[in-house]
Amino acid sequence: MHTTKEILPYSDDDLKKYVPHMVEVLKNGHYQFPSHEDFRQKVLDYYSIDIDTCKFNDNETKDTGYSDVIFINERFVSTYQTWEEFDKTVYKEGVPKDEDFYMLNFNKLVFTKDPSAFTAFIQKDSSYFYSIIARTGFYFNENMLKTAISSIGIYNKDNIYELIFDQYKPEGQKLRKKILEGIGKYKPDALTTLISSFPSENKNLGYTQFTKDEENEIIANILNELIKSDNKADVNIYFDDHPNYMNILKSEKFYNFPLLEIAVKNYIPQKQRDVGADEIHTGIINDPDGYTNLRKDKSTQAEVIQKIKSGISVQILDDSGDWWKIATDDGKQGYIHKSRIKSE
Repeated sequence: MHTTKEILPYSDDDLKKYVPHMVEVLKNGHYQFPSHEDFRQKVLDYYSIDIDTCKFNDNETKDTGYSDVIFINERFVSTYQTWEEFDKTVYKEGVPKDEDFYMLNFNKLVFTKDPSAFTAFIQKDSSYFYSIIARTGFYFNENMLKTAISSIGIYNKDNIYELIFDQYKPEGQKLRKKILEGIGKYKPDALTTLISSFPSENKNLGYTQFTKDEENEIIANILNELIKSDNKADVNIYFDDHPNYMNILKSEKFYNFPLLEIAVKNYIPQKQRDVGADEIHTGIINDPDGYTNLRKDKSTQAEVIQKIKSGISVQILDDSGDWWKIATDDGKQGYIHKSRIKSE
């Protein structure tokens, strides 16, 4: 295992000529070079690369549209787009101020959580927050996450996938649950794109295929966020198209999502939701007590599911007999004595 004192060789000696300029930029910009162990842990978190197992000082991250290079001896990451561009600008046309800016503040923000770097990006280019989160999963604060999510289109599968799935795990992508929650909070319409495209679009976008168990858990996370964002319609549509998935949820104890358990319990099949007015009609709760009990069965002794105030409209699913089966606006189904309902 490498120590902080061991100096690793470069994979290509030509790289040596680039490092002094980058180190100078970092020093002049007051980058606080982290300890070896701190740098190692962050690289492991962001890129799934253990620098203590690397043979060379320079290590390129996997091909994900970014050209980050980890320099272990110096403890920073280069974000310059290409070395050819570096040659052109640094050695022939002067220092590339923009590239220096991004490299400096990327390292200050991601590796030392320097608030001055966050402020610098806000003032110059807050759109860069998207690429930072997409490539590392790191975000400095809620404002940074909100800004990055706000920059994506609700139908842009590529951008959505880049944000919610890490890109560097050798065993396959993992779901970034906190970022998915952020999408549900700041751009909930994008969840519809997700649930309608995952996992079919996964392969098309070049992502490692998930196991079936992983797919099922990811879908549960998306559905949970849909419910939290008050989009129960898409959840019902998913259940319509994948009725067996509700059995999977039950067998997996709903992945510890209480909202999913409630959604399955209250699910009304499409054929019931779409039947004509002559088969299902509405009624108004009319009880002198000001409310009536929705019961689990046709009896005054049956369990009370909820209390419904007088004046509330309900959907009548079955009006045969003395006890009528009804459905509330939030999907709950049960029985109410017909004397407590005024049919519309």
